[in-house]
Amino acid sequence: MGSRRVPGAARLEGSLLALSRDAERLAALLVACLPPATRKRVTQTAGLPPYVGPAGPRRMAAEVGRHARLRAAVADALLEALPAADDAGAAEPAAEAPREAVLAALHAALATGGPEAAEQVRALLETHGERLRPARDRASGGKTRGATASGAKANTAGGKAPATAKTAAAGKPAAAEPAAQTRPADALRDAKRQLAEARKEKAALERKLADARRANVRLTRDLAAAEAKCSAAEQRAAGAKKKLADAGSASQRETRLRKDLKDAKRDSDLANKKLALVSEERDDLRAQLEDLQRFAALADEVLPSFRDKPLLPVERDLGEALAEHDWQPRILVVGGGEPQRRHLEKFDEYAAAVGFAGEWRLADYVSWHKAIDKLGDDMKRRFDALVILHWNRTTFTRKAREACNAAGQKPCITCHYEGFTSLRETLQECLRQLLATRADTAP
Repeated sequence: MGSRRVPGAARLEGSLLALSRDAERLAALLVACLPPATRKRVTQTAGLPPYVGPAGPRRMAAEVGRHARLRAAVADALLEALPAADDAGAAEPAAEAPREAVLAALHAALATGGPEAAEQVRALLETHGERLRPARDRASGGKTRGATASGAKANTAGGKAPATAKTAAAGKPAAAEPAAQTRPADALRDAKRQLAEARKEKAALERKLADARRANVRLTRDLAAAEAKCSAAEQRAAGAKKKLADAGSASQRETRLRKDLKDAKRDSDLANKKLALVSEERDDLRAQLEDLQRFAALADEVLPSFRDKPLLPVERDLGEALAEHDWQPRILVVGGGEPQRRHLEKFDEYAAAVGFAGEWRLADYVSWHKAIDKLGDDMKRRFDALVILHWNRTTFTRKAREACNAAGQKPCITCHYEGFTSLRETLQECLRQLLATRADTAP
């Protein structure tokens, strides 16, 4: 999003990701640098509802670490709002430095990216937090302090200093009470929002389950029809026997018998083929439903970005081997459900970091007949290897292996997906097999 449009936004996104672990500091940064109208526009750009109320910046800061589009939009807004980070802004500003100098120092710290940037931002907020507050907040604070001083002076002149002390002491719990009441209200609002999201997800899963049940009903109906045709074939065979007994001569009986036997064999073979096909689809559907439940039961996994981060030694070795061969293999990943949709972007980042081209097609949980022909053509023309998530007990896996073998004995690996780490290890094994095949075929 923003990292593709504004120079320097990628490093600033990394700083925001590191700073999101301290939501209070990040909320203070958002309040200091972005006015309420800009924060509202940023949330609308990311496709999220606006965060309003006293706890709005705190909720927005909590979402920055989890929502990539919101993080990119915040990075763009900060780049537009903060002054340019020159050499003077990169140094630590003095205690009485103007607000623009502190904002320039914040820009310089955020532009470095990573955990170091987060530490610099925290230090600037702790040192210059009062100066970074919006002008209207500083003015209201000054007025409050001035009014308190004037009241104290007037009461002292009238001989009421003890009463003022009592009033101030009694007023402290009253001032803290609204804040104490606001925090449970915000927590209740967040809980209601999470409950609404969970209900939407539950409704979507219930719709998918209803579709699967309707498909199961259709398969059961087709199976009953096939059994009825088989029973009809048996009845025709019984009628043929009766005709044989009633035939006038041996030649006529033999002719009729051969004709009836031929028809019965044809009908029986057709019924058996249909029954086998329906049985395969039924077993395939059951296995796919089990996969859907397994993917839905996986815990949420927060994946770090592979941009500008070191790979494992084995991954670096594989990337160097691919670079030596000047080869970028093409790997197709098939499988996964709705919870894995947010891992697609991390898969693309990982492929670019290691040095291969990849495509991940999520399973739509329909009959494998509709996808196997396209898969066979893709393995012949577009891809060098295939990775299947689960589906190891279905007909799809057997047909997919046959398609890979027909395309030139290309690797076909089944991954028992328990998280992105399992897919990562399977991709490493797939690259090793590809490199071994490449070495064997090299002149």
